[in-house]
Amino acid sequence: MTHADELNHPPPGHDEPAISRRRAAVYCLAIMSVAAAVIHFAVAGAHFQEYWLFGVFMLVVAWLQLLWAIAASARPSALLLWSGAVLNAGVVAVYIVTRTVGDVVGPTPHAVEPFGFGDGLCTVLEAVVVAGCARLLIVKADQQVRRRRL
Repeated sequence: MTHADELNHPPPGHDEPAISRRRAAVYCLAIMSVAAAVIHFAVAGAHFQEYWLFGVFMLVVAWLQLLWAIAASARPSALLLWSGAVLNAGVVAVYIVTRTVGDVVGPTPHAVEPFGFGDGLCTVLEAVVVAGCARLLIVKADQQVRRRRL
């Protein structure tokens, strides 16, 4: 028996645990959402110093991303996938506007924000959450995969 056969067929009498591919994908999206939330929590203080509304925005987004990740991990549903996609798409849209047009509100309206590694990484994570939620909403097929194969 080859190594590939061992991965696909456990020894007789040995049931290897399996997990749904959709469930694994939701867990990955939840981890990315938590990472984005951590970045938003980390920069909230600096944004409060710039303008109170910017700080509030960062905290609200961070809490929503964290709560979404917890809810999606506990009990994923179509409504949660939609909300995750909409929330993160909205944050990505705000990022694009503030990096191209500038701030719409605040002490320096129309001042274009600079690009940074942390905010770029956060935006990529959010875009992946949007794409992942959309894919899970579109593709309904699922299969069980042995944990060792993940």
